[in-house]
Amino acid sequence: MTPRRDIRSQNRVETLYCSSANQTTFLPLHRKTSRARRQSGGHSERVTDVALRLAKEMGISEAEREIMRRGGLLHDIGKIGVPASILDKPGKLTPEELQQMREHVNIGVRILQPIPGFADAMPIVAQHHEWINGAGYPNGLKGDEITLHARIFAVADCYDALISDRPYRAGLPVSKVVEMIREGAGRQFDPRVVEVFERLMAAGADTVRIEETEKSLQAV
Repeated sequence: MTPRRDIRSQNRVETLYCSSANQTTFLPLHRKTSRARRQSGGHSERVTDVALRLAKEMGISEAEREIMRRGGLLHDIGKIGVPASILDKPGKLTPEELQQMREHVNIGVRILQPIPGFADAMPIVAQHHEWINGAGYPNGLKGDEITLHARIFAVADCYDALISDRPYRAGLPVSKVVEMIREGAGRQFDPRVVEVFERLMAAGADTVRIEETEKSLQAV
């Protein structure tokens, strides 16, 4: 049985989704439904921007990048089912709270699964916290069991999370984050994606401007 909270969330999303055939409504949809607070505002847009840059550099087609755009903007939508006291907690999460936080992936899948036209983007929502070595969540997928789209988002998501201020810590320097992602290649991240990520960072692509991201998304 679908939890009542998930049904309410799904209804809100589906109403917004179906109100227009224009898929750029995903951007305001995310803003209306996300429970992300000030510290993580704009996270999904920034992550999507980085992921699309990586995808383009890797030769992924425009059609595939459109799928990634839709999935990326809603990759964390399941956090609307996580209590604000956990999302905004300034200290370390307890094991029970951590499990609740991780449940946002499954909540997001339950919310979006019934919505027509979202199936091709669903792996981004379902798999962006999986690790290349199988140590991630929620299903312990590894290697090519994780879609390339999700492997790209894993790097982009981690990058933005670490450079951004959060309730429990200040954002880390870009150079430190790049080093951490490099160290995670072959363990947490796909080494091929990390290689492209490092190349983009070296070329000066480490500044993601949310205004530019929104402008490019509205033009799609």
